[in-house]
Amino acid sequence: MIKQILLVFILATLFTSSIKSEQKSSEKISKEINFEKQKEKKIRSEIEQLKKQIKENDSFVKSKKNKLKEIDKQMKLAEKLLEKVKEREVVLGNSISSTESYILDKKIIMDKLRNEYKEMIIHLYKNQSDGQLDILLNSNDWNELAYKAKYLEIISTKEKEMKDNLNSQISDLNDEIIAFVDKLDQVKIKKSSKKQDMEDLNANRRKQNQEIDKSFKQKDELNKQQFKKESDLKVIKELLEKLYIDKDIAKKREDEIRKKREEEARKIKEEDERKRKILNQKFANNKGKLSWPVDGKIKERKGQYKNRHSDGSVVKGYNKWVKIETSKNQPVSLPFDGVISSIEVMDLYRGVIIVDHGDRYYSVYANLNENLDKKLAIGEYYSKDTLIGVVGENEDGISGQLNFGIWRFPEDAANPQYLNPEEWIK
Repeated sequence: MIKQILLVFILATLFTSSIKSEQKSSEKISKEINFEKQKEKKIRSEIEQLKKQIKENDSFVKSKKNKLKEIDKQMKLAEKLLEKVKEREVVLGNSISSTESYILDKKIIMDKLRNEYKEMIIHLYKNQSDGQLDILLNSNDWNELAYKAKYLEIISTKEKEMKDNLNSQISDLNDEIIAFVDKLDQVKIKKSSKKQDMEDLNANRRKQNQEIDKSFKQKDELNKQQFKKESDLKVIKELLEKLYIDKDIAKKREDEIRKKREEEARKIKEEDERKRKILNQKFANNKGKLSWPVDGKIKERKGQYKNRHSDGSVVKGYNKWVKIETSKNQPVSLPFDGVISSIEVMDLYRGVIIVDHGDRYYSVYANLNENLDKKLAIGEYYSKDTLIGVVGENEDGISGQLNFGIWRFPEDAANPQYLNPEEWIK
């Protein structure tokens, strides 16, 4: 019975795992859908970020264009100022000619004054009139003396006027030259400053244009990235639509498979119950009527035993079955119909087969030849006298031996009751 319960548990586990295996496809699709949704969410976030960057780029370009307009205004103003400076330079250029004429006129006047002064000095020198005393001493009468004195006074006044006029002309000329040079320097400085302003404005304008060109390139790159992300998003949307369809199909298919398997499991369970009922009705009622599973003689009985070896040592133990000695390769058959619950090959007991006869009764066959029939299957029902194998060799290698037991498990499937097979066999 314990083996039958174990078999039912294994079958149920296999059935459950098979259902889960089928469900895995829809679960896998759900995981793929969640994964693609995460990708979609990420791409949407990246697209929004790209849009934000494009907007910032547009604002940057707009500010640069406004700055360019301001630079253009400043350049136009600087050009007007430069034109005025040039006009001032032209006026000064014209002034140069008038100043040169004025200087020439001053020079002529100065040269004339110098000549007059020179002639006067020469005249005085020739007449040896170096002063007023000399003039007075050389006068013949009072009238001549008065005349010469008056002449000397006029000469002295004229000389003074000539000197003052000459100094005045020289001073005016110096002032004119200094003022002209100052104006010319100021115009040159102002012109140079305006040219530098124009160069700075042009350099700034080139820089702004370069930054605008760079921003346009960045915007093109951002637009390309956005287009690529939107294309990826479109692919993901199409894939999600397909996955949703696949998931619906998978669920329908799994529901159909689940229903079929539940129906099959129900049929198997009903068949097992039917077989179990049949077995329950028979085995317990056939105590003392079962046939031997193999021809031979009982070598060791069920229960306590004590064996003495050739060296004098004694081995004690407890047999859960009877040991039947037979000839080699004797076939072993079922004494009663049942369902095979276990087929094992063990080091100690070699081939072992356990058969469920219903109502928690089991027959056990150990020390079978390891080459068990491949056609035998766990969970299959086999009728009485079905051959389940051949006996394995005894320790002496001459005869064969089968360990045959009948066990009954309680309802809690623990600590089976080891029954005496001799009471069940006729």
